[in-house]
Amino acid sequence: MKNKRLDRQLVGDVKCTKDVNRRFCDMVKNMTEEKRKQYQKVKEKWKSENTFHFSVRLQNTTDADLIERISACPSKQGELKRLARLGIEYEKKMKGET
Repeated sequence: MKNKRLDRQLVGDVKCTKDVNRRFCDMVKNMTEEKRKQYQKVKEKWKSENTFHFSVRLQNTTDADLIERISACPSKQGELKRLARLGIEYEKKMKGET
């Protein structure tokens, strides 16, 4: 929500309605170059403070089973998060049992 407030400061006051995202996108398209650069700067700052990024390179031959599994999922990110959380829970249980 904090990010939306900053966005509104850059493009003007936006009424909170159901179509706010569509209208906001239209406003961004009509921004001046200076405003667009400001918006990108705010957006990049928020991303660097609030997100973590990594990538994985899989080999077609040795990782074919992983590629097939992840490709079949509608949300690759969601599937990786789910599997990671299952692994964390499993490790917690194993530590508690020993």
